[in-house]
Amino acid sequence: MPIDALDRKILYELDQKGRATYNELAKAVRAHRNVVAYRIKKMEEAGILRGYFTEINNSVLGFTGYRVFFKFSNYNPEAEQKVVQQLLKDARVAWCFSVSGKWDLDIIYWCKSRFEFYELLQSLQQEFSSIIAGTEVSQVVDIYHYPKSYLVDAKRQVTLKKKLGHSTYELNDLQKRLLHIISTEARKDIIQISKELDASINTTKKYLAELQKQGIILSFRPFIDINALGYNYFKLHLYLQGYTEAEKKSLISYLEYDSNVVYLDFYINGADIEIEYHVRDQQEMNLKFAALREKFGKFIKDYFIIKFEREHVVRYLPAL
Repeated sequence: MPIDALDRKILYELDQKGRATYNELAKAVRAHRNVVAYRIKKMEEAGILRGYFTEINNSVLGFTGYRVFFKFSNYNPEAEQKVVQQLLKDARVAWCFSVSGKWDLDIIYWCKSRFEFYELLQSLQQEFSSIIAGTEVSQVVDIYHYPKSYLVDAKRQVTLKKKLGHSTYELNDLQKRLLHIISTEARKDIIQISKELDASINTTKKYLAELQKQGIILSFRPFIDINALGYNYFKLHLYLQGYTEAEKKSLISYLEYDSNVVYLDFYINGADIEIEYHVRDQQEMNLKFAALREKFGKFIKDYFIIKFEREHVVRYLPAL
């Protein structure tokens, strides 16, 4: 389905305010409410809008994120599928993508303890030892999210930096059920949510506001099929050396105002900075890196780029 400038504006606004009403979206994009509702429906039917999710700060709920890269030996699709099928059975797997480049599979787990993670990783490596040739494990520290400014071809003016929290919060049963509902249905009407919770509208609104205030709910966003829009998903891993804090801040600022950068990720035992891009193709990705290297090359020690090829699962709420 071809989309025009108005569709792009709607996607851009939805990506920042996923629970915005049709009236609010109409005001933001300067179109009639009915036109906005129709455009959203058409993009949903075409699979460009695949649904709506709530971005949840699982670290505040007592979880730690671990990223695992796998490289397969004697690679074949059947071998990969065996590993993926096993991963999909585990509710602790929040993210699983087939990738190309240095690694073959990119996985993120949310676990309550390092011992829990260690045991599940050992079990997986033992079960598939004949096909796993290499593994790299990192611990999630912070993930920053930025608006998809490339959708409207505009210079990025405001960032949506989202830092993971380090305090913990105990959920009651109603809050758990609320998160479960809204994690995959972020635009669901508050009346429908309250009915499913068997709670009053005021109580539902109160708990929703509390979860946002406590930093558990970070944002409400749409699942946008970027491939349907002609974009591809790449990640650049940068290893740095001999830099000052001022130079690192300058690098981060440069990346934050690149309209194709959608996430900056920070890990223990990973690259110093991991940058997620939505760009047209490998050539554009190469040009992005060339410009970055020209400006900051003196303290870039090493790098590698992976391309996200196929999504297997994305979950924003682990089993509570």
